[in-house]
Amino acid sequence: PWDTGTVRDASEAAEHLGDKPLASWLVESVFAQGENDAEFLKHAAHVFEWTGQFPKAIACWEKVRKLHPNDEEARRQI
Repeated sequence: PWDTGTVRDASEAAEHLGDKPLASWLVESVFAQGENDAEFLKHAAHVFEWTGQFPKAIACWEKVRKLHPNDEEARRQI
């Protein structure tokens, strides 16, 4: 339940099924474990954007930018 890779796969599956609440819940369930993982944060930002939770998405992109100040994708997305 705390494996960010497994949750990423599950949230992608939920997205393909169109289940926004499930995708969001899955990402939020392991957010504490992935908050220092830029790739997880990028995925979380995507899920939050898809579910319309834009403040959460922006917060993820800001964390990515703090972890990797030269990340152009984070800069563009914010």
